[in-house]
Amino acid sequence: MKHEVWLDKDKGVLYVRYMGDITVVDYSEVSDRVLAFTPEQRLLTLVDMSQAKVPKLDRKAREAIDERVQAVLHDNARAAIIITSPVIRMMTKIFLGTVRQKVETRIFADAEEALAWLKGEKP
Repeated sequence: MKHEVWLDKDKGVLYVRYMGDITVVDYSEVSDRVLAFTPEQRLLTLVDMSQAKVPKLDRKAREAIDERVQAVLHDNARAAIIITSPVIRMMTKIFLGTVRQKVETRIFADAEEALAWLKGEKP
């Protein structure tokens, strides 16, 4: 799979990087890999979508993704999303506004600022 998921134990951060096109199958595969790292624990999560292409998702696909997102999120966790595309940023804000969020989520333009926020530091 072209998308990446890895855990930086030193920083206590789970990284998810989407590259290129993103499909519902991709989201499912990525969420399975995230669950392998976080079956019952709360982790800080950094989602990098700076290399992703604008996904073309219908309502059914968005609902399927929402179900998968809910399965991997734990109460009181934090997620930072890195987005450089204005279109993906707008779509993500709309998506986040329509899903049941269990975690505090913010969108950033760069990894340094996102990591600082995840760790509760002033960027």
